[in-house]
Amino acid sequence: MGSDDRYDKEPKIPKLTKENHEKWFRNNKLKLKGKGIFYTIEVTKHAYAWIARHGAGTSTSTANTSQDPAGTVNPTEQASVLGLTSDFERLGGTWNAEKAKEYDKDEAKALFYITNSLLDDDDALADEYETASALWTALKVKYSKTDQLTANNIMTVTG
Repeated sequence: MGSDDRYDKEPKIPKLTKENHEKWFRNNKLKLKGKGIFYTIEVTKHAYAWIARHGAGTSTSTANTSQDPAGTVNPTEQASVLGLTSDFERLGGTWNAEKAKEYDKDEAKALFYITNSLLDDDDALADEYETASALWTALKVKYSKTDQLTANNIMTVTG
């Protein structure tokens, strides 16, 4: 199985520009799929970590909460997880804390790979979006507008 330490030896994806955006999205999608982390673009954390069950409303909480290095439970996260768990159980499922942790780790990797191939202007966008999916979508929208504007300009000139 591959190691993420090989990132420096892999071909670098050029910085995202309006000229190369189609290839950039294609190459980054392939890279993230190859790393097994593109699912963080396609699926929300809640959808990934929620385990549906038969017999809605009869389950019990199996949620785990993370601890800080001193071994104490983060009360804010505990309340959040317990609230989510309760909501999910009413919907017929359970919150899987291990899958949520795995998702967070994979999403951080996806954000790293995406932001590593952005110019400074686009890199600043990363601070505005909390998820890899939201950043990916914002970049797609931004660069799709460029395509539409270019197409409109060509149609105006040739039409």
